[in-house]
This record gives sequence, C-alpha cells and structure tokens, in this order.
Amino acid sequence: MIVAQQTTRDYLQQLFHDYVLKAHLPTRAEYVDGLASLGPLQAVGLLLAGAAFLVYGFKYFKAFIIIDGAVIGALVGGYIGTLSRGGNLPLLLGMAGAIVLIVLAWKALKYAVGILGAAAGGLLGYGVWYVIAVSLDNAGMLRHAWAGALIGAVAVGLLTFIVFRQAVMILTALQGSLMMVSGVCSILLLYELAPALRDELISNRYLLCLMIAVPAMAGFVLQFATESGKIRKDRKTTEKPPV
Repeated sequence: MIVAQQTTRDYLQQLFHDYVLKAHLPTRAEYVDGLASLGPLQAVGLLLAGAAFLVYGFKYFKAFIIIDGAVIGALVGGYIGTLSRGGNLPLLLGMAGAIVLIVLAWKALKYAVGILGAAAGGLLGYGVWYVIAVSLDNAGMLRHAWAGALIGAVAVGLLTFIVFRQAVMILTALQGSLMMVSGVCSILLLYELAPALRDELISNRYLLCLMIAVPAMAGFVLQFATESGKIRKDRKTTEKPPV
C-alpha cells in the first residue's frame, strides 16, 4: 500500500512538473512510452471511453463534460496532496477536487465547455501547425508551434459561445479520437501485437497525427449527421399539416 501511494505521488508530481508547470508537450517517444506503460484495464478503459466520446459526444455531452471536470479536479487535487507528507492526503484532496469541479461544471456548463473547447482547440492548432512546419521543413516555424496552439485555443474557445453545438462536437470527437487511438496503441504495444508500431510512431512524423485526425473527423461527421437528422425529424413532427 505504501509503495502504491509513493508510486502515485511520484507519478503525479512528475506529470504536473514536466508537462503542466513547464507547459511542455510530450515528445512522440515520451507519448509512446507512456502508452506502453499503461495496464490492460487502463488501455481498455481508454478505448471504450474514447469510442463513447467519439460516437455519442453531443448526445451525452453534459455527462462527458462533468466526467472531464471530475478527472481534472482529481488530478489537480491529488497533485496538491502530493506536495505534503500526509499519507492519504492526495486521495482526500483528489476526491475534493473532483467534487468541486463536478459542481462547477454542472452549474457553469457553457463556461466549462468553453475552457475544454479551448484546450481541444489548442491541441488541434498545435497539430495543424506542426504538420505544416514539418511538411515545409521549416525549423523556425516548428519552434513556434505554440502560436498554432494559441490560435486554435482562441478560435475553438470562441466558437463554443457562437456555434455551441458544433464546438461540442469538435471537442468530444477530438477527445474521443485521442483516447480511443491511445487505448488501441497501448493494447498493441502491451501485447506486442504490432512489433514495428513503436518505431513507426516515433520515426514517422505524420502517422500519429493522422491516426488521431481521421477518426476525429469521422466522429464529427457522424455526430453532425445524427443530430441534423434528429432536428429534421423533430421539425416534421411539429409541422402542421396543410389545410
């Protein structure tokens, strides 16, 4: 038990110190190694949750936004707890953080969607800028990929207040694709079902972006088509028959 608490404490401290406080996105090698270190249940959980976000993102977006808030609150609270020497403090503060953000997300749903949409837009903008910079072999542009993340964050964050429905679809489709692809890759790496996958993911600059982008676009189209069909059906049922 003590070893598990210490492992969790060290992991949360490293996660926040390396990637949040330093605003450093993981490299492809770090990302792939992180996927390879996941357990089977975590990988399957990512796969199933990602598929749900991808296909049913808009239909159940309230529940999904609250789940996101709970996870973020638990991670932040757990990290704050690791800064102390209390044995159970990370768990208690993690639970408290999850409850606080669940309540905030429930009471201020549109603002929660705006914040998460900005985060998804930042990831999307970074990815687009990165692909363009690599295609042009422009090292200077690649060093300023943060500008693409900033543009994407502002654009999608504002879209959530202008075209709320489509912005929610972008957010849930992108998040679902990222989770689902991560789960699939983790399973393949864990059981060595694709021996060359690790090297391909690290060496190929476009593969990981395409693996996330293609399902995300498919999920957005599926959600948009489903919701549009539902709206048309509702309009037909509410229209008065001609006299």
